[in-house]
Amino acid sequence: MMDHLARLQLAARTTYYLGWLTAILAALMHVAKIATLLSASPRNVLEASLLLFVICMASGVRAVALRQSAT
Repeated sequence: MMDHLARLQLAARTTYYLGWLTAILAALMHVAKIATLLSASPRNVLEASLLLFVICMASGVRAVALRQSAT
């Protein structure tokens, strides 16, 4: 069973990589103009990427704070 700190680190790591994936997708959509095929605008995908990075930072900060309070 995972403890609280491990779950926070996993959430931070997962959202970090999802954020990079959506950022790359937004860049490809902008360059290749494939936004009409996916019925999404590059701006919406970029905003999703930024949201994932914010979640990643919050989870990372909470994990660090929890680790420091435990020692």
